[in-house]
Amino acid sequence: MKESWLSEYTKFGVNNELPIMCLKFSDTREYIENIKNGIMYMNSLDYFAKLKPRSGMSDNLEGGRIKANGDIEYKDVFICSHMLCFVGLFPKHFLVMELNSEGCPHKIKIDSDRFDLNKMKKEFGEYFIPFLYNELSAGFKKYCHQNNTVGDLEKVLYLDISRPENKKIMDELFDRDDIAFCYMKRKEFSNQQEIRMLLLDGKKKILKLLQLIWQRMFQYLERE
Repeated sequence: MKESWLSEYTKFGVNNELPIMCLKFSDTREYIENIKNGIMYMNSLDYFAKLKPRSGMSDNLEGGRIKANGDIEYKDVFICSHMLCFVGLFPKHFLVMELNSEGCPHKIKIDSDRFDLNKMKKEFGEYFIPFLYNELSAGFKKYCHQNNTVGDLEKVLYLDISRPENKKIMDELFDRDDIAFCYMKRKEFSNQQEIRMLLLDGKKKILKLLQLIWQRMFQYLERE
């Protein structure tokens, strides 16, 4: 068959706006093992705002905005929130290897020319675990419902904040304490392809997503 990408099969319900998979990276094997057991440790936005520069992990505007005088203004409702960051793999990152009898993608694989796994490992950690996005989203929504808390799993929108219209959008979200503000970052971070799990609760740091255990928690992959 002619080489094609999964993103081309929208007539079969492929949504190019949503990831197929999410990868969680870490420097330590122990962290990945905890996730396999259904325990996910989250850091506050304040943590990432104050983190010393390391690849793309630090961002002094997490939970904050630049004021007219150049200072950064933070809000507790944002910086006290906790998040878990994943790298998203979208339909554009997958090559279709085989079709079924109806012409629908049956087998796919990651296109290494469009997604550089080794580069991601260098930036975010040698160890990683993959999730199906739909399963991860369903598990997190169930957790939030059971624990009567506010949270969401969404892709990050990267904006050029030097453009007045983009700055206006972010300022309006910031002023009304809208959680959507936390899903926006400067365009220079766009290489992260981030999918963000955000918990708008300053008291929550550890998610015990035990309901995810019975779902397809893929075996982690590590350097040989």
